[in-house]
Amino acid sequence: MSEPKAELLLSLSPGKYKIELRGRGEERGVHKITKTQFEYWDDNEDLDEALNGDYDYEENNVPKRAQLPYEYYNDYTDCGFWFGADTDCWVVITDEHDNEIISQQYSEFLDTIHGDDWEPGTEEVEEFYLEYSVKPGYYLVWTQGGKGTYFEGQLKIPEGEVFDLRKIKFETVDWEGNSMIRKVLYKGEEVENYGGDWSGKYSEYAVYQVDKKK
Repeated sequence: MSEPKAELLLSLSPGKYKIELRGRGEERGVHKITKTQFEYWDDNEDLDEALNGDYDYEENNVPKRAQLPYEYYNDYTDCGFWFGADTDCWVVITDEHDNEIISQQYSEFLDTIHGDDWEPGTEEVEEFYLEYSVKPGYYLVWTQGGKGTYFEGQLKIPEGEVFDLRKIKFETVDWEGNSMIRKVLYKGEEVENYGGDWSGKYSEYAVYQVDKKK
């Protein structure tokens, strides 16, 4: 097993540090709908407009029982909501004077800090596969993919302590085979995400029928 690089394991002085996850990421939501809604919107090209506040149901003669209840896609989350950076993102850490401590892709960062054994630095905490994770029924699923800063959190290391990069841990989610980073922790405590800044690059909206498990 390879060893972490010693020069990057030096204890850092007390102070304020910013942790960012930059690159690609997603927002995802899943919402239960009725059979009537599923049958109307399945393969319906107007679904995008209906989920983005730009659709008149009466003008388009949509039957009342087939109309969707909310104007915008991000309200459709009653079965779950996920947000995070992809695991090909960059981990960037800076000090309170904006001096860059480290800037590496996620896998490289874990290699640098932990060597071949990533276990101390990452944990998959959830798997979501529509076919297996929800009850039989009808569902609306949406994705907003983007690029930018998906996580921006701050650590304040008090006097008498040191900032040890080995104590950073990432919680990930396997969403239909795509891994995303849900949380960043330091010494077991969640680092608050101030949201960062990202812009949308693509969107996907669809309805699905989930059959009874065999």
